[in-house]
Amino acid sequence: MAKLKFSVAIPIRSLKGNTQLSSIHEEAFLGLKNIRTLDLSETSISYLPTKGLEELEVLKLSDVYPLKVFPSVYHFKYIKEAYLTYPYHCCAFKFPATHDPEEFSKYLAFKEKRTKNVLQSKPQHYHTNAYCR
Repeated sequence: MAKLKFSVAIPIRSLKGNTQLSSIHEEAFLGLKNIRTLDLSETSISYLPTKGLEELEVLKLSDVYPLKVFPSVYHFKYIKEAYLTYPYHCCAFKFPATHDPEEFSKYLAFKEKRTKNVLQSKPQHYHTNAYCR
């Protein structure tokens, strides 16, 4: 059983086909910079750590049969594409309120607060010395 933990920042993008990879340390991706695409397809992981993957845009997890539970989509702030094994993994994206009610509530509170702040702010008037005809 292989376990993955990085100790230096290296630009790994694909571990596809590494069937011996069954475990990834919780902090394996922390400190790695500029990971936008990660391919863990055809591995044997049963858990996907999300720390350090906040800026991920493309996640490939095709044919990862041991991964039964997909993490909350709220851990992936910039995700644009996800290639997943099971159809129910898509529920995290389509039904975030059901998949992760706690994070969904936090998201709604943040959104409401932001909207309230925008509505309460007064318009700024800028004065210039420009002369317009």
